[in-house]
This record gives sequence, structure tokens and C-alpha cells, in this order.
Amino acid sequence: MALDFDDFFRKILFARQLKISDGYLSIYNEPYVMFPADSFSILMDSTLELSGKKGKIKIYKEGIKTGESIASKLEKSTNTSGDKLLDVIFHIGGLGGWGQWQIYKKDVAKKEIVVHGYNMATARSSFLRKKKSEPTCHLLRGIIAGELRVSWGSKDIEIIETQCMSQGYKYCEFIAKLKNNFDRKNKFVKNQLEL
Repeated sequence: MALDFDDFFRKILFARQLKISDGYLSIYNEPYVMFPADSFSILMDSTLELSGKKGKIKIYKEGIKTGESIASKLEKSTNTSGDKLLDVIFHIGGLGGWGQWQIYKKDVAKKEIVVHGYNMATARSSFLRKKKSEPTCHLLRGIIAGELRVSWGSKDIEIIETQCMSQGYKYCEFIAKLKNNFDRKNKFVKNQLEL
């Protein structure tokens, strides 16, 4: 299921939920900032070069805190929850340059989802500088994990990224599950999660 960003943009613009005035950008009355994707990618790449696997885990965990904060604020300001909140989150992420999202598979009862992110500016910028040998969207997968934790009401959701545009793929693929449902021998699980 692909999400329609243009329609969402028109709706929040019409509802006066997206405002830009005097250098201040807000969506649903929350302040937002814009940051050049290439500069962001340089920051992430440099951090990972300095800190290796521990850095991936730290960035991911900080992303979870960030995602929980984003989802909690949007839950309150939009008065939505569950899958409706998740739709709002993915739409706003698209407006912010975090790509176009497609939910490839979803099983809410099992708390599992596979999401594809297309047109990811940060992953593409990283690829243009140097093709990567492994997925690089550690902050983003953490943010999505945090957002899912709030949307689905479970602190046990974790995410791995199995392929990334920074590696030359057409899209980034994220798989979210309850942490006990991951195969601990899987190379992505061993490399990206601390279970």
C-alpha cells in the first residue's frame, strides 16, 4: 500500500496545519527544521566511521527515543492512534524529505511490518559520495521503531534494515518485529541490534 503524499499535503495545508512564517516551520503546531540531506549523511557517515558497531547501536537507540517523542506529539496533536497515527507519521516524514513510504507487509496482531522507503534523500546522498557495503539508515530505523512502539503500544518492537539505497538498491527495506521474534543468527540482526 503506497501512501499519497500530495493529497496529504493539500489536506494539512487546507486545514492550516502546515505553517511557514518568519523562518519558523510548524506542522500540527510542532516546530520542524530542514537540514541538507548531504550534510546529514556526512554527519552520520563520520559518526559511524569513528564508532563502528557501537555507534550503529547508539544512533539506533537515540532514534528510538526520537521516534517515540515524534509519535507521542503527533498522537496528541492529531488525536489519532494505531494505524491512523502511523499513516500520519509516514506522510509527515515524506513532507520532511525522509522519502516516500510503502507498507509492503503488515500484521498488526503479530506486531510485524515490512516497509519500503523510496527517494530517501539521505541514503541517496550517501551513495553518491561512496557506495556502501551495508545498510546505513540507523537513525531512521530507530525513529521508525520508536514511532511503531507508540502507534502499536509495545516497547518490544525492534527494526532491522535489510537493504539500503546507499548500497545501490532502488529502496530501503525495514523489517519490524517483536524483539523475541527475530532470528538472532541473522546477519542483519547480529550487526544492527543488541538483543
